[in-house]
Amino acid sequence: MSAYKFSIVFLLLLGSSLPDYAQQEKDSRLHPIGNSWGFYQDSDTTQKKRVLLIGDSILGGYLEWVKNALGSNVSVDYWITGLNERSAELFPYLRQIMLHGPYDVIHFNIGLHGWAKGRVEDSQYATIMQQYVSILKKGSPKACLIWATTTPVTVKGEPSKLNDEITPIIVRRNKMALKVMKKNHVKVNDLYSLMQKNLSMALGDMFHWRQEGVKLEGNAVAGIVRKNLSK
Repeated sequence: MSAYKFSIVFLLLLGSSLPDYAQQEKDSRLHPIGNSWGFYQDSDTTQKKRVLLIGDSILGGYLEWVKNALGSNVSVDYWITGLNERSAELFPYLRQIMLHGPYDVIHFNIGLHGWAKGRVEDSQYATIMQQYVSILKKGSPKACLIWATTTPVTVKGEPSKLNDEITPIIVRRNKMALKVMKKNHVKVNDLYSLMQKNLSMALGDMFHWRQEGVKLEGNAVAGIVRKNLSK
């Protein structure tokens, strides 16, 4: 689908005159894998449990594994976004997407687009994550919220090695966000630790994962979502 056609579909879904969403991706290294950027709503929500998945290109990778694992009795909406935590469009889009609820479970991750210098200051991080959680809670007050830690960044061309420059930022912000999640009683899916133990599954482009890594992530996400849907 072209960027133009995709933007039109996205605007129709949200019912709002928002700017060209497909142009929000600024970092060419973090291209979406498997799916285009944007919000997609399941057409069949009748008598089904409802799940919302939010994330970046990592979600784009494991999305189909999760949908298949959850099965036809679960309605899955998803938002694959290239926006970083300080993007001016992030919260307005998030509020618009929450209008498509309420949801039973919301699984979300954000972080791979915000580490670059000048994008998001550490001093702002906890406040931003608190705002993010507050919007989710207001939009679906009865939903079980599950936050996934930001996955590891490896050395380009050497997937078995963690990136010395970026890794401390990812680790530090995961810890900051974790405090916010605990304060707000948000469940945690520690994808960082899972994939740190499986760096051999990294794709080699610094950020993404080979098929076995994507499957591992997808199974972890589907497992925690299914567990909390059953409650």
